[in-house]
Amino acid sequence: MTVTAFFHPNQLDFWPKYEWATAATLADLEIRLSTSKHGAGSLSTTFADNRGDDEVLARSGPLTIEPGDYPAGGSPNAFGKLIELTSPFVYDGGPLLIEAANTGLVSGRQVDNVYPVPGGSQSVYGGSYDATVGDLGAYDDLIVIELVVQLP
Repeated sequence: MTVTAFFHPNQLDFWPKYEWATAATLADLEIRLSTSKHGAGSLSTTFADNRGDDEVLARSGPLTIEPGDYPAGGSPNAFGKLIELTSPFVYDGGPLLIEAANTGLVSGRQVDNVYPVPGGSQSVYGGSYDATVGDLGAYDDLIVIELVVQLP
């Protein structure tokens, strides 16, 4: 993704793969944003090697998910409840890196994606909240998210 204007993402929403039938609380959902040191197709499976010098921990803390917050089942699914980002990140172009880690869900892909997207997008998956490497692999896929931005 390349843009010519500066913007500040202040909310995001994932396109869910599964719908929750009962309420669940993630003890910690961490979202980091930065300009990636590597473009799509050349991401390292070592997460820290991809983070840019402008890395921001945009969100950290518990997240409660109620039934119906993230509808699933169709293709495409509707977007669900927005997740507030609590620390500002100013994006001014280049490869955007979004890194998310959570406690409380099984490992693997919990969000919907478009696959394959050769050269246009890449995802690296780790098997635990504190994973430092993508032990579940790297894929030429596009995780479908919605960003709500604030223009300067």
